[in-house]
Amino acid sequence: MLAEVKLNTLGTLVAASVRNSSDEESGRKGPRRRITKRERKRVIEVYATGMSTRAVGAQLGMSKTVVLRILHQADVQVRPRGHEPSNSDWPVVEHEKRLRFR
Repeated sequence: MLAEVKLNTLGTLVAASVRNSSDEESGRKGPRRRITKRERKRVIEVYATGMSTRAVGAQLGMSKTVVLRILHQADVQVRPRGHEPSNSDWPVVEHEKRLRFR
């Protein structure tokens, strides 16, 4: 924990706050939120359409790391990085094709 104290010119306490140091180190912008069962199910459904973990996270408002954690906890086989689906493999979502060439 980090304590921050502000004093005025006379040495009187003006403000004090306490922060968790792990929040600052991790770069987290706010408090952790619980991922609901419905959100977990949606992550798996969207990933199964062929979207990358990064695109799934962007669409659902979570990080790629959280998406990967959800997939691993659900025992979903994660495609290798940079996986280029063949015609018989995972379907490619149209916006994913555009993302590759930017």
